[in-house]
Amino acid sequence: MKAGSYFLITTLMAVVVTLFLTANPDSASASDTMPHYGTTTSACSNHMASGTHTGAGPFTFRLCKALSNANYWKAQLINVQTLVPLTNCGLPNEATQNQRDFTCTAIQIPAGTYLASITYTVPGGGPYAHAHFYYIKP
Repeated sequence: MKAGSYFLITTLMAVVVTLFLTANPDSASASDTMPHYGTTTSACSNHMASGTHTGAGPFTFRLCKALSNANYWKAQLINVQTLVPLTNCGLPNEATQNQRDFTCTAIQIPAGTYLASITYTVPGGGPYAHAHFYYIKP
């Protein structure tokens, strides 16, 4: 692949991440007043860091309601190169819980780089998006 193609792909990825993080003005912060991906080792007290899930899997993802007023959410992994969400790994739109885990097996996730996204609503508002970058499967 030529250097220009790498630059174009890198620029596109940056734009996608920026769009997800600015979909809701609070999305770029690590505030607990909105749902987020948490670490599976410390309940919901910590946020999932970029690069948390790398390798062949399977991986468990944890959604955290935190102090938000979110009443519904859905979770999905979005391929950052194709912008296509995975259809077999995530959660459909459902009522929120304080904490909700879902596991994706290695077979469910093709090789690639993914944005871990939560779309949620609050009474009278939304949908809003919050994204954590990234999950990588070689």
